[in-house]
Amino acid sequence: MLPLLDICTNTLPIVKTTFKLFCCLLLAVACKAPNTNHQVQLQSQIDSFIKAHKAEVGLAVYGPEAGDTFFYNADRSFIMMSVVKFPQAVGIMHQATQHLLNLDTMVVFDSLSLKQDTWSPFRDEHPYGDASMTIANCFKYSVSKSDNIVCDRLYDFFSIPDLNQFLHSQNYKNIHIGSTYKNMNTDSLIANNSSPRDMALLLKDFYNGKLCGKEQQQFLLDIMRRTETGPKRLKGLLPGVSIAHKTGTYFDNDTFIDAINDVGIVELKNKPYYIAVFVNNSKEGPDKTEAIIAQLNKMVYDYFSKKYGLK
Repeated sequence: MLPLLDICTNTLPIVKTTFKLFCCLLLAVACKAPNTNHQVQLQSQIDSFIKAHKAEVGLAVYGPEAGDTFFYNADRSFIMMSVVKFPQAVGIMHQATQHLLNLDTMVVFDSLSLKQDTWSPFRDEHPYGDASMTIANCFKYSVSKSDNIVCDRLYDFFSIPDLNQFLHSQNYKNIHIGSTYKNMNTDSLIANNSSPRDMALLLKDFYNGKLCGKEQQQFLLDIMRRTETGPKRLKGLLPGVSIAHKTGTYFDNDTFIDAINDVGIVELKNKPYYIAVFVNNSKEGPDKTEAIIAQLNKMVYDYFSKKYGLK
């Protein structure tokens, strides 16, 4: 049997090591707890904020790191409206990356196609038709200006069935495209629908280069940063913050809003986050409905800014 002194001497390093590990564990828990608590608090605030409004709201947020997530009705299907132009653009950029399509291909718009009664800045610029531009330049209208006629024309180069197949093969199974603008009416708005979760994931994967090449990604990102529609939505309370986004809108009158949406990438220095907000069937009026999106994004922005010391 070892003398007592030898036992204590041999055991002391083990005790010290165990004590150090225990202290490190306590420190890690102490450091993590506030962030976890703040995240729970923000989720609770988001829940309460959304419930206080007369609207169907879906939200999905993927933050800079694993676990940085916020969801509300994230798996429900919402009317996309012009948000559909983002997955369409990603699909075409994927085709271009695979050399299955050339972005320099000329697209011709005849006078008949430009006579549709729908939102189209391109038609307004070419009232007599017979205009043309490259596929690449089409995105400056379909995405940045949300042009419906240009969007429909792009389906001639990557059809709706093929686009759906691409999206679903990449596991965005809750994004569905079922109609062109030409064939859409007030009873079929839901034909183009998405869950907030899948749309936020699409934004994240696109930004991280999983869906198309660097050149195609940067080209589309630059266009999304210059989106002209919806300045009071994701960008509304964040002046000066770089946000690459795509909006979607439809309503006949101010008393009932079928869809006011905005999805995008908030480029928070080196800690970007990805957010999809869909507001359908709102009785709040257009201004207050847009404000819902702006306020939700501001909550999330403030949380990540504080968490990562960027504010």
